[in-house]
Amino acid sequence: MIETFGACVLILKRPASAPGYLEHVNAGKLYTAAERAHPGLRADLKRLHQNVHPASGAIYAGLAVVDEETKTASFEFGMRPPDASHGREGVIVLGNLATLIVKKFEEMVSNHDILSAGKVIMDRSS
Repeated sequence: MIETFGACVLILKRPASAPGYLEHVNAGKLYTAAERAHPGLRADLKRLHQNVHPASGAIYAGLAVVDEETKTASFEFGMRPPDASHGREGVIVLGNLATLIVKKFEEMVSNHDILSAGKVIMDRSS
């Protein structure tokens, strides 16, 4: 979704570039454009990614601090249900991003320069 938002930002800046975003585009360029348009977005998505894909932190997945003052922790083997706050945060961030994309699409569909920059691409994969 962040790539879509970034592409919208770039297309609105340079309408004639719209057809170029129908094929491969550097993801870093899209992320940078999205971050420029909505500062903090990349950090929000990075936090969500870390919740879903803990990678190097996965070794600590079964460890939970119970009380910091008494230095008490619990250790469990196997899968644990995700923290509800992570899910709530994810829904909020993704909902906000969806709203940003809708606003950019609304700007794009009313922009004659973007609509007239079209290009036909045939998908022969099927």
